[in-house]
Amino acid sequence: APAVAPDAAALVVGPGAGAFPRVGARGPYAAAPAFDAMASGEVVIPPPMRHPQSFAVAPRLSPDGEHGLVFGNLHRLHPDTSKMGFLSRDGRVFRKETYDGRLSIITEDQVRKCGCMKYAVKFTSGELSSADGVGFILSSRLPPTKNIQKIVSIFMNRAGRICVRANSTVTRFGVEVRPVQVSDWVSVTIDLDKQLAHFAVHPADGSPVSAAGFDFGAALACLRASDPDLRIGSCGYFACVVKNKGVALKLGS
Repeated sequence: APAVAPDAAALVVGPGAGAFPRVGARGPYAAAPAFDAMASGEVVIPPPMRHPQSFAVAPRLSPDGEHGLVFGNLHRLHPDTSKMGFLSRDGRVFRKETYDGRLSIITEDQVRKCGCMKYAVKFTSGELSSADGVGFILSSRLPPTKNIQKIVSIFMNRAGRICVRANSTVTRFGVEVRPVQVSDWVSVTIDLDKQLAHFAVHPADGSPVSAAGFDFGAALACLRASDPDLRIGSCGYFACVVKNKGVALKLGS
């Protein structure tokens, strides 16, 4: 059963809508279904949280004018990924071949403890689901648990909504980019020192880049205020979540 907010006015973030006040005795704090919670359901942000839009930060352009899209050969997927499908010899290409319909967590092979990391990933084929996403898991454990409901992460779902997962609770904070399509490049920048994240979608059809910054440090502080027992790691690693068999991705960074 979903947690319940205090008996007070709250802000509701619904699919395709902005925040608006709701006054009532009892409302769901995290009503997103546990299995498909990365994209569906309604999340209520109770006091004393800030207005959802206040977690947005202005996107910063890199010197070449792009929204954080940096190509390279730095990152590799964890060898454990091969248990869920095809993993190329260089560890940069993956195609899901098992566990169809179940969420698979695909991660890089290193835990990042500080600094600013820039990632680029592209879904190259397959049918993306509303549960698919790209982001950063806050944990020192690698490979991660297979139970997504025991993970703390910052992520952008396939619909472009930027969220925080705190175990079984998924909260949206009113920060969005355009939905992700197959063949789009997605860039993710994580600054662990400043606790800021930047997500951008670079459409394959040449449309303008859609980018957003997110103050995940402030967002996590609000969640911790609501749940003092919430354990949040100070380090972590890049991750993708894939549901359907046949979905393939490749790293560009």
